[in-house]
Amino acid sequence: MRLNAPSRVEWAIIGVTLAIVVALIVPVQEAVWDGHFPLTLDLRLHQSIHDQSLMYSIFWTEEDAGESLVGHSDPDHVFHPIEISDDSHSVINVPASGRSSAWGAGTHHHPRFLVIEYRLDEGDNQTVARKRFSIPEGRGARAMTIELP
Repeated sequence: MRLNAPSRVEWAIIGVTLAIVVALIVPVQEAVWDGHFPLTLDLRLHQSIHDQSLMYSIFWTEEDAGESLVGHSDPDHVFHPIEISDDSHSVINVPASGRSSAWGAGTHHHPRFLVIEYRLDEGDNQTVARKRFSIPEGRGARAMTIELP
């Protein structure tokens, strides 16, 4: 008995079968990453606001950010001082995380809200207030304008 050489159709079937086997054997790799991105704040402050009193905190959910506005935030949410440059800008680092697959697909997550705390001087009265802002969507460095009050 003599074996015949495979035809073109048979070679195509063999090739497709090998490709499927290799794709199933090679594990799909996924990278999990953590990092941060710079968020530049263009601060436009009313003259009654002490720029030394500015503090910020970032929140993942609207509910948590809303609770911080009325003073009921989780004690884990710490407000950090904002350092302002001479041109009324400040840069804060916002955490980010995600997953990237070997095929280029992936996810990207970051906190959605920024709450700014500031002190208002109204004559003899000093009032502490907070205001919520949405952090811009996207990837990489971002910027936003903050108008207070």
